[in-house]
Order: sequence, then C-alpha cells, then structure tokens
Amino acid sequence: MRKSSNGGDQVKLPGTRVPLEGDTVVTTPELLPSPLPLVPVSHTTLFPGMMVPFILPEGKLVKAIEHAQEHQQSYVGVILGSNPREKEIASGPSTTFTGLPAEGSVAAGFETIGADHTKIDNEFYRYGVACKILKRINLPENQVSVLVQGVQRFVLKEVVSREPMVIGRVEYLHEVLEKGTELEALLRSCLSQFKQLSKDNPLISEEVKVALVNIDGPGRLADFMASVLIRDVQDYQSFLSEVSVRTRLHHLLLLLKKELEVQTVQRKIQDDINSKITSSQRDFYLTEQLRVIQKELGRDSSERGKILDKFKARLKDKSLPPAVKERISDEFDKMAHLNEQSSEYSVSLNYLDWVTSVPWGVRTKDSQDLTRAKRVLDEDHYGLKDVKERILEYLAVKKIGDGQEAPSILCFVGPPGTGKTSLGKSIARTLGRKFFRFSVGGMRDEAEIKGHRKTYVGAMPGKLVQGFKKAGSENPVFLIDEIDKMGTGWHTGGDPASALLELLDPEQNGEFLDHYLDLTLDCSKVFFITTANTLDTIPQPLLDRMEIIPLSGYTDREKQEIAKSFLVPRQLKKHGLKPAQLKVTAPGLKVLIERYARESGVRNLEKQIARLCRKAAYRVARGVKGAAVSIVDEKSASRWLGPAIYATERSPELLPGVV
Repeated sequence: MRKSSNGGDQVKLPGTRVPLEGDTVVTTPELLPSPLPLVPVSHTTLFPGMMVPFILPEGKLVKAIEHAQEHQQSYVGVILGSNPREKEIASGPSTTFTGLPAEGSVAAGFETIGADHTKIDNEFYRYGVACKILKRINLPENQVSVLVQGVQRFVLKEVVSREPMVIGRVEYLHEVLEKGTELEALLRSCLSQFKQLSKDNPLISEEVKVALVNIDGPGRLADFMASVLIRDVQDYQSFLSEVSVRTRLHHLLLLLKKELEVQTVQRKIQDDINSKITSSQRDFYLTEQLRVIQKELGRDSSERGKILDKFKARLKDKSLPPAVKERISDEFDKMAHLNEQSSEYSVSLNYLDWVTSVPWGVRTKDSQDLTRAKRVLDEDHYGLKDVKERILEYLAVKKIGDGQEAPSILCFVGPPGTGKTSLGKSIARTLGRKFFRFSVGGMRDEAEIKGHRKTYVGAMPGKLVQGFKKAGSENPVFLIDEIDKMGTGWHTGGDPASALLELLDPEQNGEFLDHYLDLTLDCSKVFFITTANTLDTIPQPLLDRMEIIPLSGYTDREKQEIAKSFLVPRQLKKHGLKPAQLKVTAPGLKVLIERYARESGVRNLEKQIARLCRKAAYRVARGVKGAAVSIVDEKSASRWLGPAIYATERSPELLPGVV
C-alpha cells in the first residue's frame, strides 16, 4: 500500500503477485483509492466484473460522480443504503430486497461465512463493491445516469465525510482461489444445478445463459449466478463479505438448492391446477356429447331434463295468467341453453323453483255453514263475543253474495295471553282455509315483505310468496303477528311498515308486485289478520287500512271457565296424566287466579297449571296412588307452588287515605 497523489491510501488491485493462502495468484492492473466516494443505492446485486446502470438524483450523488471523475480515477464505492426511502439514494434495475433476513434465508443458516452485517451509523450496510465509471449521461430534472462496472469488494470501516458528498474509508477484500479437486467439483455442481434451474424458470432469460458461457474464472461465475438468485439483503452481504471462492460456491449451492425446492413445489401446484382444469374440460365435453346422443335417441334423461320436467309437472293443474305463462316459458327456454357451470344457471334454477311453487289460480272452498262455524269458534275460545260475531258476519256476507268477499283486514289488539294468535288459527279452521303465520316483530328490511332482486346472492321472495307456497292456495288466512313491534330500517334505508301498506290495502293488493318474481300476484282473496299489544307504535296510514277489534282482559270468572274447559285438559294431555291424578277444585282455581296469576290473559295461569302437572307426574312416577296433587284452598296451593305472588286485596273502606 502507498499514498496517492491526493493524499489517500491506494490499494493494489489483483494483477501483481501477492502471497496468499493456497498459493493463490492475483493480478493488479491499477491502484484503487481509499478513502472512496460512496454511492448508496436502494437495491442491487452488483458483484465485481458486472456492469450495471444507475440513475442518480441531483445532490450529493452527482457530486460524488463528478469528484470521482476528477480526482479518484473514476472510481466510486457502490453500497446498500439501509433506508431505501431516502431521497439521496440511487436506483437501479436489480431485485428489491426485504431489508430483513427472510424466514429460512440461506444467510441465516450459513455458519461458515461469519461476516459482520451490522450497519454503519444505521445508514449503510458494511460491504460494497468499488466500481469504475464507464459512461455518464445527463437526464432531465438534473438527474444523471451512469454505467458502472464492479471491480473489487470492500468493507466500509467508517464514514470520514458527509459534505458535500459521502466519503468512506474502506478496506479492500482480495479473492482467495484455492485450486484443487474440491473446487472443480463444487463449480461443476453449481453449473449443473443452475442449468437445471434455468430450464423452467422464466426469470432466467436467454441473455443470462449466454453471459454465463462467456464468463471466466470460478469466482466470477459464482458471483454471476448468485446475482440471479439472491433476493435477501443478508444473503447479498454474506456473499460480498466472503473472499474464499470455495466458500462462496458452498453458499451458492445452498441458494440453488433452495430455489430448486421452491420451483419443484411451484411446478407441482401448477400441474395439479392444470390437471383439474383438463379434467373439468374433459368432463364437460363428454357430458355434452352424451346429452346430444341421448337426445338424438330420444332418451334425454339428463339431470337438467329431470329438473325441468319436475317444474313443468307442478304447473299442470294451475291456472296461470297470460303474463306469468309467457314469463315462465321464456325462463324455461333460457334454462335449456345455459351452461351448468355458470352462475346464471343457479339463479335461473332457483327462480323456476319458486315461480312454479306459487299456487296460481288454486283456491280452497270456504265453508258457509254458520252453525258449524259458531260451534268451532266456541270449541276453541271462551268468550270473545265481538270477535266471533265479526267472523260470522263475514261468512254471512259471503253466503248471501254468492261467494263474493267483503275485503277487510282485521287487527286484534289486546294484552299478551288473551288468545290473539290462537284466534287466527281458529278462524282458518272455521273457514276451511289454509293458515300461514309470520311475525314482523323487530323486522328492519322491507325486502322481507316485497322480496329481493333475484340477481343478488341469497335472494328470496317475500313472505307473501313463501306463505302461498306453504299454504298451497291463493286464499289462505294470513296472520301477521306483532305488527306493533316492527323496526325502522334507518341503517339500510328501508321501512317494512311502508311495504305493508300495499299488501294490506284492499284497493291495491289485487296486483301486488314481488321483486324476486317480478310478477304481480292477486292478494285480494287472502284473509289478512294482524295482532298487536298496543296501537301507539303502529303508523297511522297502516292503521287506517285495518279494522280494529280490541280484546280486553279476561275477568276472574272467565279465567275459571277457560282453565276448567281448556287449560287443565290440555296440560293433562301434554303430561300424560289422567283427570283423577290432578285434582283442582273451583276454590283452588280461584286461589290460583287471585294469588298466582293475576294478569289480563291466561298465559301465566297455564304456566302454574303446568307446574302442578309436573309435580303430579313426578309423584305418579314414584308410585303414589290416587290424586297425586290436589289444590282445594290457599294452604294446598302454597304447599305445591310456594308462597303466593300477589297479596289478597282488601276492601277500600278498610284502607285509610284511599279515595
């Protein structure tokens, strides 16, 4: 080493004979300067002997190039910057690094290198390449493009200057070539695996293969192949730090093995995908050929044909309006030409399933026997005189008017447990109609009433079409429960209460449009009944369309009759008991009503009777004979049901301060 004319240290490049391990011979054509102007780059896989273009932004990097051309014999040091987002960093065409050792990276498990990869002031990586500037081109916006050729590895010891450019004190690393049989074997193995890798790897172009043939020297060959394979900054730094060619070839073999394993897995995945696609195409062609052959022979028994035949069979006994018949016919023609793999096929299949399930023109015949109707109503419910009279009046109008209905929508309003929902079932049984019930409590989407557009994923028709399909007729009794508890769909922009206006308006529901079917349905023959606990939360426009029938709470005497005639027999049957096994006298029922179930309806009363039935069933199962449970007075009631829930009411005359 000797001093240069500008005061810096100069190091001999390979060219003169230098005594190294393994009797290595190197040559030094000229002298390299130290300190050296540094050009930090965002990403590169530059090695000695390689030529790479860089684009430099204006500022320190351009000054470094100018300084090198004037004072440093056109030599600069290309080194990785630790922060690729910095403005004062050059950009090149090489692979982008992750900046951290990747999981399973070769450098992480390569113990023979033992290089120090820490950064200098967290700004530069330690190892770089001294390069000769071959060509410079000025670009717009004060940028400069330079073509450099790698000459020698170096390790950065320290940064001696940062203004007006970055200058570092470097130590050059001389290549150690240990000739022998092992080196030859390693080189051949690397070349063989690289050629195998290049056959199916699109990243290795023909230019790379040609360049590989024209490179001399094991070290240069190892560097060149590594530049194609390295994708991790730690692998790159490890490869730069190693001066031994034999060790670099070992490192290269690990890189090649890793890349070959990745390529093998990639090829396996690609083969699996291709085989599935090929198999699917083959099945499709054979299926189509089979369908055509069977059709020519008159044996069209394909799955699609069976499905279409099933849909057509549903329409045999139905009276379809002309518009509906035309729409269904068009859908059948469309279905016959669709590919079973297309999404439109499943949409059309579901549509035909629903539209053929609607009972077009199918209606049940109403019972017009008023005596029987009164008997049925009395069997199911005690009291409710106003409601029963309204139903009998409805049947009388139909009987006198030759079957013509007086359209009306009934709304039963009353406390819980007064029999509003069960009354709807009784009305259906009285009329001889099918019954369908659904609750709108908490509903927030008007599509539940009017249906979704059929192109949406998971689209379904509205509740009216679903009720028609379940009932199998166009004139069922349709009970809309809890109409006072509908939600407001402010978050979806919908309002189910407004959607009910068309459905419950006798002047409009003759042509009710369901969005899914996109067809009008005649709802004028449907007997609509709604139930509510209060009228306060029902919108006024909806309330105007309904006939309000209040159901007040039951008196104690009515509760006794209901319990005696309906509740006790029903619970005995549910629990498998005989009448003699549960004895509830009239005074006992009075105690239950006054002290344990003081409410408007009879729901809690039935719960208390069910409790007694369970206790009786337990005693019967244990072998107790006779009346297992007996309720005759307040004492016996407290024995089986515990302390009374409600206190006995006192006469107002005995309470001071009562007005």
